[in-house]
Amino acid sequence: MSHWRKHVDADSEFLKFHDIEDKSPIEVEIEKFSDEEVYEPNEKVKGKMLFISFKGASKRLGINHTNGFLIEAATGEKNVEGWVGKKITLRTAVCKSEECIRVDAPKGTKIPARYPRFEYTD
Repeated sequence: MSHWRKHVDADSEFLKFHDIEDKSPIEVEIEKFSDEEVYEPNEKVKGKMLFISFKGASKRLGINHTNGFLIEAATGEKNVEGWVGKKITLRTAVCKSEECIRVDAPKGTKIPARYPRFEYTD
């Protein structure tokens, strides 16, 4: 069976849960990053967001605080320039009762309480 979101998000330029749910966990190599303005539906500027692109992939992942922390833990790099060329593992998860993508946390990683709780689903 095919979840409706897989059809609605099929043309999105952004990586979504349903893009990897049948492949999770999946190892990817960070190819580049960009800071871009993101918009609300009414076209007012909301702010800037960090996006990362992966080698050989057509979709990008928007980086929130939790995934940024997890990428830093996985790569040992707090500067985004240091993420380029590094491999990380993406996994499906449930975050705030919604399906999401989370970077795999290295064993023993203590996630600060300020980041929302999540549970891997793969």
